[in-house]
Amino acid sequence: MPEKNNANKSIAWLLLVPIIIGLVYGINNYSARKKVEPKKIVKNTQKKTPAKKQIIKKVALREIPLVKAEKKTEPKAEEELSEPAKTLKKATKNKKSASTTAPKQKKPAPKPKQEESKKETSSSLVKVTLNINKGFGQKAYPAEVAKGSVVFDVLKTASLKYHFSMDYKNYAYGAFIEGLDGVRSDKSRSMYWIYYINGKKANLGASSQKVKEGDNILWKYEKEE
Repeated sequence: MPEKNNANKSIAWLLLVPIIIGLVYGINNYSARKKVEPKKIVKNTQKKTPAKKQIIKKVALREIPLVKAEKKTEPKAEEELSEPAKTLKKATKNKKSASTTAPKQKKPAPKPKQEESKKETSSSLVKVTLNINKGFGQKAYPAEVAKGSVVFDVLKTASLKYHFSMDYKNYAYGAFIEGLDGVRSDKSRSMYWIYYINGKKANLGASSQKVKEGDNILWKYEKEE
């Protein structure tokens, strides 16, 4: 019986030895793997940036503060302006604001041309009074004629305005009046149309005697002596 037990023990140990050896070997491999794996991970995670990218980053970092500095220095230039320049700037600003806020003045309306023409014509006209006496009553006819007009012009103007008849003949010395307002001259009785100017018998013919402002002209049907 003791021999069988010893034999069983030896068989058990023989079976356990390779198991123990395998366990030891496995433990050693597992520990070795743990030591190697972190180093490989570190190497893979550390990516080296190329030299060109590092140079661009450095240049960019240097240029950024330069741009900021330039922006900061712009308002300083305005602060460094002299006092006269500042006053000039304020004056120009005030002028611009005044020009925008000031109300626009209305231009005076131009005078109508008709009024101007009336003034011109009135200044170039002469007012006179024409009287016609047919031997049985007298009528007055106010008239306006141009400056430099003659008695004959007054007679023609009045006949057109007041619609009375007028008969005349032109001769070398001028016009000769033969009839006014329906009454004609009569040679058999020596009755003719004779005119007076301002109460005096005229010495010139009707085509030669000029009139002036306020003249009183009378044409009278009477016997010539």
